[in-house]
Amino acid sequence: VHTLFPSSLEKTHMVLKTAALPPFPILSSTLINELHQIDQPFAIVLDDYHLISNPNIHDLLSVLLHTPTGVMHLVIATRQDPPFPLASYRVKNRMSEIRVQDLRFSAAEIEEFIEKTIGFPVTESSVTILEQKTEGWIAGLRLAVLNTGTRSEFEQIVADLRGDSRYVIEYVV
Repeated sequence: VHTLFPSSLEKTHMVLKTAALPPFPILSSTLINELHQIDQPFAIVLDDYHLISNPNIHDLLSVLLHTPTGVMHLVIATRQDPPFPLASYRVKNRMSEIRVQDLRFSAAEIEEFIEKTIGFPVTESSVTILEQKTEGWIAGLRLAVLNTGTRSEFEQIVADLRGDSRYVIEYVV
């Protein structure tokens, strides 16, 4: 936030530079008050949130989520639901979700992607195998067709997927 708005969060920076952190309510209220002073839209993106185990961080984000600024959008990318009252946020329409099923390619999308990538039509059975083995993840699909130049090469790759294409399976897992 300070990078986007250099004159913002001055008090929060001062509080964080003290020898010992102040009590949580002081820290959170200082941050929230300063965030409310920002009048331009911005987003904070927290990736791999599932790796955070410090309850103080969860508490701080809970406070931020309970007192939205109107211009700040918080994006949390995680492999597990964070410890927030998500049902309440859903009911109040205070969050949008993109779940695993929204990110995976459907069979039709897999077929379209593969055909555009390799330049020739694919069989329904090949699409089914690719869907099963890559679970529709684009990275796995890209790896599966990475060195495909001919129809026979593609068919060989799909045949290998029926067994154990170590590189694709390893990446997807």
